[in-house]
Amino acid sequence: MSIFEYDEKRELKLLRKAQFEYGRESLLKSKIITKLKKGKSLEQP
Repeated sequence: MSIFEYDEKRELKLLRKAQFEYGRESLLKSKIITKLKKGKSLEQP
């Protein structure tokens, strides 16, 4: 990739999307672990 092909806005958008997905996955994992520690099934609210 040459410097002329670099699109900063696109790269930042992709980075934010990846960070959002990582945070979302971490939150879901945390919630699952908490439920399991409390002895609840994943279907219970």
